[in-house]
Amino acid sequence: MKKILILGGSGLIGKALINVMSKEFDVYATYLKNAVPLIENKSFKLDIRDYEAINGILNSVKPQIVIS
Repeated sequence: MKKILILGGSGLIGKALINVMSKEFDVYATYLKNAVPLIENKSFKLDIRDYEAINGILNSVKPQIVIS
């Protein structure tokens, strides 16, 4: 199953993508203020300006697809 990382999963479009893609893909997402509707180890609090945090998430998840 392909891993997908959605940057901004707590937004309107991010939530819709999570709902649709969770049926066929292993979905991970980031959020800044409001948590995303995923289990805890698949969601990450992230300030998109924090490049080290982004690299850490990419290295731990190793997604095949990133949606921003």
